[in-house]
Amino acid sequence: MEGKVASIPGSVSLLNCYGPYRERLLFCQAIGSSGALESDSLILGGDLNLTISSREVWGVNARLDPLADFFNDLFDAAGLVDVSPRQMRPTWRNGRVGDAGISKRLDIFFINHHFLEGKFRSRSWIINSLISDHNPVCLQLESSNFLSRYPFKFNHA
Repeated sequence: MEGKVASIPGSVSLLNCYGPYRERLLFCQAIGSSGALESDSLILGGDLNLTISSREVWGVNARLDPLADFFNDLFDAAGLVDVSPRQMRPTWRNGRVGDAGISKRLDIFFINHHFLEGKFRSRSWIINSLISDHNPVCLQLESSNFLSRYPFKFNHA
């Protein structure tokens, strides 16, 4: 989807993606070779069903995604930057407890680094949800010349 966002000049390309659980390598190779990741104003987000770091997996039997290097290379080549939440928490849980419990950060936002270069501040956060085994992820973009209502006030009282 391509469109305009208030206070952001130009257009923004949004690719909402659901990555498959199986055949992830073939899927990501197809996405990479399709040219879908080449927009300088791209925001890629969704349940990508992958992890790119050991920081994104929790549990006694948790392990690094065997395709993490491939995914990191793919996103780096496309100029995409991971918008990590301030507090790293899982977005998915397997619903088990004890040693069988595993949690992962599968829902992610990536933004093209050209889009961010000095123009915007970005942040993401995870919302706890009891509706699904996935927690929603939110993304906020602000113009970097944005000033708060009280730019130099440290104590609002």
